[in-house]
Amino acid sequence: MDTERLREQMDSNYWSAAYLAHAILKPWLQPPRGDITKPTIPQPPRHLIFTASVLSFYPIVGYTQYAPAKAALRSLSDSLIQELNLYHPTTSPTIRISTIFPATIFSPGYTQENLSKPQVTKHLEEDDGGQTPDEVAAISVRALEKGEYLITTGLLGSAMRGAAWAGSPRNSRVRDTLMTWITSLAWLFVQPDMDRKVRKYGKKHGHPSTYPAGAAPSP
Repeated sequence: MDTERLREQMDSNYWSAAYLAHAILKPWLQPPRGDITKPTIPQPPRHLIFTASVLSFYPIVGYTQYAPAKAALRSLSDSLIQELNLYHPTTSPTIRISTIFPATIFSPGYTQENLSKPQVTKHLEEDDGGQTPDEVAAISVRALEKGEYLITTGLLGSAMRGAAWAGSPRNSRVRDTLMTWITSLAWLFVQPDMDRKVRKYGKKHGHPSTYPAGAAPSP
């Protein structure tokens, strides 16, 4: 992967969202004109929604150009949700932030992606059944309507999120904390298994520089 491609991915997946957030939050949070001690007409609530990826929680081989940008987007989301605590609801509108983390989506982009995706990546993704765009949209909308913050669209994504909650606000303190405990134990076995699969693949097929251009050999 050349460095220009790495920068392009950061521009399209992180900076585009960061610039949008900067552009929209600035007018949303503009202090009211005139005497702020006087009652003002309440402003309607606003909602800023980012779309990241489950790779924000655990990147795998083949997404080195993509996953860091999505992880940065999650960090931006966490930062902004804290910054919004600085603004009092009597002088600023109520602003919610949510970030959606889909996994594999069967879209034209996915078809195009698979033309050059390393075979080892496809091997690691075998347990990810994938979803249609409509399925992802329906699950996301339901979660947004419930007021969730970090939203995953499938069981695998929820497990990955559970192992990576860290200090992010939880959708449910009890349920998500229990998921964190469970997946933290599971990850003691999952992560070494993933690494073992990659090492085995590398041992079988040799140095990546020997792979055919555009794709790696089948496992």
